[in-house]
Amino acid sequence: MSISKSSSSVPASEVKLLKTNFEKREAELENVHNQEIKRLAKQHEIEITQVNERAKKEIDETRDRSRTKLTEQDLKHQQEIQSIKALYQKKLNEKEG
Repeated sequence: MSISKSSSSVPASEVKLLKTNFEKREAELENVHNQEIKRLAKQHEIEITQVNERAKKEIDETRDRSRTKLTEQDLKHQQEIQSIKALYQKKLNEKEG
């Protein structure tokens, strides 16, 4: 018993239409996928830039604090040196006088 082509088959025009619609939808999905990848890559770049900027800012602030602290320490040491020199000069003057 043979099944005739016309009774069991979908017409060629309908197959062609289904194939065209499928390919069109597949292309649209691929386009959406590619756009999402581009969006994620751009967002990733933005986030990396923000992290780098925050890190650079923190490093700069740490360096500034270190410089300020060093300057304050240097000033304190300089004052101690001046105090010791003054005391030494006073003792030297007492010995001579």
